[in-house]
Amino acid sequence: MAAFSEKISISYDDGYKNTFIIETDSEADSDTDANISIALYGNKYRTDAIALQGNFEAGDKETFYLFTEKPMDGKGYGLSWEKDEWKPAWKIKSVTINGTYYKIDEWMGLKGSHDSITR
Repeated sequence: MAAFSEKISISYDDGYKNTFIIETDSEADSDTDANISIALYGNKYRTDAIALQGNFEAGDKETFYLFTEKPMDGKGYGLSWEKDEWKPAWKIKSVTINGTYYKIDEWMGLKGSHDSITR
């Protein structure tokens, strides 16, 4: 029987610090007004998604400091998109989590009301 990772809390203000850098592509119309969330996945622990409070403008790199109740033991993540406002689609250039760089170069939100990228 496979063991599932334990769900732990994630917040903006207390616990073990995790640094996220999300870079929006500089291509025309890459920015978005959509609601963006991220969840973390590890070998022992996982989190629910938390909404990111960013602008996600074309060419911008935004840094987020999120805190988990226990130290994350893996570097996987799920980035989610949910339509909002008049400019929903978004092109992500890269995601960096705790120093690990992930090249993305993908659009989100072009084919429906919800979309996600998991690594």
